[in-house]
Order: sequence, then structure tokens, then C-alpha cells
Amino acid sequence: MFSGSHNFVIDRGTFNYAGRDVNILMQWDGERDLHNLYQHTSPSALFNAEAHFPPPLCHPGTQEAILKDLKEWFKQDTPQVIPNDSSICWLYGPAGAGKSAIAQTLAEACTRNGILAGSFFFWRTDSS
Repeated sequence: MFSGSHNFVIDRGTFNYAGRDVNILMQWDGERDLHNLYQHTSPSALFNAEAHFPPPLCHPGTQEAILKDLKEWFKQDTPQVIPNDSSICWLYGPAGAGKSAIAQTLAEACTRNGILAGSFFFWRTDSS
């Protein structure tokens, strides 16, 4: 995403030059920097995006086995179905099988526990 970038500053660049005198140059252009970053994001890909409200969720009592396996894998316990040395877990199935609902349910559970590092939801109808 940032290949070929140069002179790239996100926030609060501080440059120190020590010679005979000490000069401290500070640069802060947070609004412009955040705007530039926003131009390259896909807000509707977030698990809590307003564009997908209400979100797809598993109905209570459904998908319990796969959710249990995914939570174990996510916590790096030793799951029975998914090898614990896998860095990536691929959830796949036909359209309408509940993949998005499972991922949404897992993302919300991880958020409640304060352990969600990130998520990205692809939607066929979203061009961003």
C-alpha cells in the first residue's frame, strides 16, 4: 500500500539536529495527514460499519462448534480442528452458508474481550 512512498509523515514528526547549537524542528499537520490516510481506506470494511447495519450475526445456539474452534485458534490454544501453528485461518463455504455471520460474531466477541486487533469485511456490493 505504501510502496514507493517518500517524505511520508503520519503524525508529529520530530527532527533533531545537534551541532554547535541544538535545533528542534517539529511538524504537525494532523488534519491533512488523517485526510490523506482516509482517502485510502474502506470504512465499510470495518466489522462495525454503519453501512452494514444490522450486521449479520449467528442466531443463538447455531454455529457453536465452528465458533468454539475459531476462538480456540484465535487465542492460540490447542484446538481439535484447526492446527495451532497456522498463521491464517481460511473460513470458506458457499454463498449464504453463514461465513459473514460467523466472522461478525467472532469480531464482536473479540471486541468485548478487548482482543480484536483488526478485521476487514469484503462485500460484493461495495466498490470501496
